[in-house]
Amino acid sequence: MANSSTERMSEALNPVIPGLWELAAYAIAVAVLVWLTLRIRAWFREDDAGTGRNNDLLTDIRELHRQGGLSDEEFRLIKTQLVGGLKEELDRPAAPAKNAEVEVPKQTGP
Repeated sequence: MANSSTERMSEALNPVIPGLWELAAYAIAVAVLVWLTLRIRAWFREDDAGTGRNNDLLTDIRELHRQGGLSDEEFRLIKTQLVGGLKEELDRPAAPAKNAEVEVPKQTGP
């Protein structure tokens, strides 16, 4: 008798189990795609974060000075440091893109 109840339960769960495996596979695939999307977005943001951040800071500091939150001396000191950082970033040669292929020209003739 115990065997027949186990068989009935197994028969009842049979249609559900394949659906669970498919659902788990889809959930894992979606999780991997979300993770991959977030990593790619973070990768692009790393490339864009340089000069824009200092420029935004300079704008915020200028507004704070205009509102009276910074003295003239504090503003000049911070501005000098930020402008120096901007100049260094602009003078630095651009880094090659990650995983970029470099094309080497072929030499022809002797």
